[in-house]
Amino acid sequence: MKEKRHIATFDGEVGEIYSVCPEFGGSSVSKSGMMRGKVAHIPTHRRYAVLEFKGVNGISREAFWPEDLLAKCRAR
Repeated sequence: MKEKRHIATFDGEVGEIYSVCPEFGGSSVSKSGMMRGKVAHIPTHRRYAVLEFKGVNGISREAFWPEDLLAKCRAR
């Protein structure tokens, strides 16, 4: 099995919005499973970013690798 390589660092900024498919969302969120999330935290090593999503039960957060954050959206 081939080892998955990750992009070295995330070059985005806090506050940017990305369209991703979070694990907690599954198919119950929408047919495609895609949600828009705002970058809430980037650690100093910049290997991943934490996105936050607003939902009916409050705010959820999930970490994503840089290659998962390629679908950048315009701010609402």
